[in-house]
Amino acid sequence: MSRLLIILCTLLLGANIAFSSGRPAPGPKPKGTDGAYNISVRGYYRGEGTATVTGNTISLTGTLHGEKGEQGDFAAPNLVISGNYVTGQGNILGQAVNIYGRLDPTGEGGGKKLKTARFVATVATADGHHIRIEGLLQSPPKSDAPRTPSGGGDDGDGPNDGPGPDHQNDRGHIVDDDDNGPSSDELP
Repeated sequence: MSRLLIILCTLLLGANIAFSSGRPAPGPKPKGTDGAYNISVRGYYRGEGTATVTGNTISLTGTLHGEKGEQGDFAAPNLVISGNYVTGQGNILGQAVNIYGRLDPTGEGGGKKLKTARFVATVATADGHHIRIEGLLQSPPKSDAPRTPSGGGDDGDGPNDGPGPDHQNDRGHIVDDDDNGPSSDELP
């Protein structure tokens, strides 16, 4: 009996270590992420909307279209932010869904330098459909770092970029509008 108890305790301890080591412990919400985001929804349901980050919550709203012609609203009024992670429930075309996401501040994001804060999330509906939500902060916070003076083809909105502002493409990614090739700060 004691041998069985030792094996059981060892298995439980191992499972606890395996499941808890995948993510860092939640900390404070990333700085500079409050504000309004333009979001794009892609997958079985497609559409556009807005997200608002205030305090430790995110609210999402939008209009979606399904692959079979369904149309309707998307809403998640009270997603909870814990560290960089976002979780909660929402509603897509009358169907309750669980939302799991991440909030990345300016300058971070999976090894890439972000120009502005980013919100990404994954949703699996009860009927087995999947969607991806991506959004960028509309008014990024001003950087305290000195900017490179304009001139010589640098418009000051990213390193080694050319004339003209960068823009957000249809997938919600920032792209450079110059003809010099991609800049090092563009999102995938």
